[in-house]
Amino acid sequence: MQSQTQTGLFLLNTRATCTVCDIDLPMTKPKQTNNIDEKNKSTDITIKCNKTKYKLSLNGNETGIEIMKSVSTLTRIPSDKLKLISKGKVMNIDIIRDYIKEKALFQAIGEPQETEEGLLSTDIDIIVNQLNVERNVAVKALRKTGNVLDAIFDISNT
Repeated sequence: MQSQTQTGLFLLNTRATCTVCDIDLPMTKPKQTNNIDEKNKSTDITIKCNKTKYKLSLNGNETGIEIMKSVSTLTRIPSDKLKLISKGKVMNIDIIRDYIKEKALFQAIGEPQETEEGLLSTDIDIIVNQLNVERNVAVKALRKTGNVLDAIFDISNT
């Protein structure tokens, strides 16, 4: 069975014949990959953060921004406060893909975001606006003291 390609070659089973110079060319066989696409193969990395180890599985198609957001979500450290280190280098969105290898180890540094569950959003907003502090600081103070007034005093005294 013959089929003509755009380059002027006829394919004959595993050989190609050039229609211009009528030379028989051997064709190389495609590399066997055991039905696994290398780009879709997942890579597992480990992230250490505050004495806790997290496993993150990446499929290889993620951009640097997506990887950093995944680490941020996993560790609950806001992405603008997250510092990620591997092999002595501080990672950023431009170079992190170069360090993603099977069983790679990363150290995440930053303060995890406190959950606001069980607290009133208005109480947190009052503290943030009155004292001009980060939301995380207000949440911690509210958890520690139990009410807005004591939380304001607690933050003011530290």
